[in-house]
Amino acid sequence: MTVRDQATYDSLDNQTLSNLLLNPNQRPDVHRAALSAMSRRKPSERTHLLIDVLQNLVQNPDRHDQHVMLPLIDILATDPDAEATEALLGILPSVLKSARGDGGLTHEFREYFYEALVTRQRIDDIEVWRDTLPQFSAETLTAILFDPAAKPLHSLEPLHLIDRLPKSSRGLALRSIFFRSLFRNPALALRSLNMMLQASDSSKAKSTKRKR
Repeated sequence: MTVRDQATYDSLDNQTLSNLLLNPNQRPDVHRAALSAMSRRKPSERTHLLIDVLQNLVQNPDRHDQHVMLPLIDILATDPDAEATEALLGILPSVLKSARGDGGLTHEFREYFYEALVTRQRIDDIEVWRDTLPQFSAETLTAILFDPAAKPLHSLEPLHLIDRLPKSSRGLALRSIFFRSLFRNPALALRSLNMMLQASDSSKAKSTKRKR
């Protein structure tokens, strides 16, 4: 694509660029040029549009050239506004779910997304992380442990977060982790088993104390 061609896309308004990106039938060079143009727009004007594009991609992964769309993650990951962090965390459960079965997001795309997400560490971002992490469901936290591409997210210590879940959710999550990892990851199975046993011992101790 020539400089003149790129200038044409640079002259388009944000909504038009977003519409081009939302259309999976556009040529790869059109998507590249639209993303390039978007990267030079004000974050406050583009973030919500790019999140819509990302949501569309996550919902219809087989319709898009995911490799071509990787710069979309770069743009969102470098936006200075914590709104981007909040939005990316909101999409995270759907990205994790896409790891199941065929036809979902590729390993490359998911790993790129996870790596970009954990770089969001500005002061305002930290506040978003602090507010959002305790709201993660048992399903999301468990998915982090079993998506092969999600190693960058292990720094969030998903087992520690699972340990802080309500009792019923915690127990179900740990049993699921134990049985799913028993033959695939014995170390993880052992950790989940120890956590279940510790919870059981703690419950027994509290029961005994109440009887006294």
